Amino acid sequence: MQARASGLHADGTSFVTGWYDLSARDGAAVHGALLPSHARQNVLRRAWDVYASSHDNDGRPLGTRGELTAAYLSRLATQRLERAGAGGPGAELRRIQVRARSTPVPPPAWSDEKFSLRPAYRTLGWSEAQR
Repeated sequence: MQARASGLHADGTSFVTGWYDLSARDGAAVHGALLPSHARQNVLRRAWDVYASSHDNDGRPLGTRGELTAAYLSRLATQRLERAGAGGPGAELRRIQVRARSTPVPPPAWSDEKFSLRPAYRTLGWSEAQR
């Protein structure tokens, strides 16, 4: 899962960050740990799975659960970006955008199946930063 933010710097000028790879950051945090946190490894994946199952392909929520999961996903992204210092010192994050990258697994060597191995992205629209 990746996220970026828009907001205001401490001096009042606006900004849009680049994409932060939240999944890679979580992976790096548990890599080599003697007792890696199971929750740390799965919270982003589970949040995305629940979001995807509670929204249609156009991003419309399927009931109250969809609205709650959208807010939860935005809150997770906001917290992670704030911890990473997105926007710099004193920045105020106002809006968040989240995307998921899916990378196909190549077929086994014996298979003659052909398909693209390029990653596919599902990018959500901008939403208000949740705290």
